[in-house]
Amino acid sequence: MGTGPRRQVSIYTDFLYARPSFLEGCARVFDFANSLSVYNTSIDPEASDKRALWADWHAIGDDLRAAMGELPATSRER
Repeated sequence: MGTGPRRQVSIYTDFLYARPSFLEGCARVFDFANSLSVYNTSIDPEASDKRALWADWHAIGDDLRAAMGELPATSRER
């Protein structure tokens, strides 16, 4: 692993998963049948795809902005 600052997980990666409460998280330890898993739904597959594509491009934009922010000032002036 690198020695640079740690990046936070993108906000765009988990919109399909419902976030469980603390107690639900504890209950999942004993949920061997996976009956507590709940997913967020979309109106139709096209809406889900559109949202996923939007999230992908926003994540790419965030990565590009972060990478450009790490460039030394002398590299930007060339």
